[in-house]
Amino acid sequence: MTIAHNLLVNWYRDRGRRPPTADLDAAMHIPASTPGPESSLEANERIAQVRRAVGTLAPERQLLIALKYVDGLSNAEIGRMMGRTEGAVKALHHRTLRTLQRELQREPGAE
Repeated sequence: MTIAHNLLVNWYRDRGRRPPTADLDAAMHIPASTPGPESSLEANERIAQVRRAVGTLAPERQLLIALKYVDGLSNAEIGRMMGRTEGAVKALHHRTLRTLQRELQREPGAE
């Protein structure tokens, strides 16, 4: 029993002195938490595509997108500003998003 006890004490003592190490090959497969330059480039290109697509919309629809997504207004608030009912704003919003989706799918390099 004394020998087993001493071996166990030595094992815990050695383990405390040397921090556990990880296998370098295993660390190569861990995804990075910060995005690399390629993801930043892809995001910037996608933003440019969306801006171009929004630029093709009628001014009223551009205003709707700005009020909804930039200013974060509700359909009721947008309706008051645009002189429309909440339901009309909701329908216009839906049609605008469908138009943007079609425009983005037509654009070269779209996914």
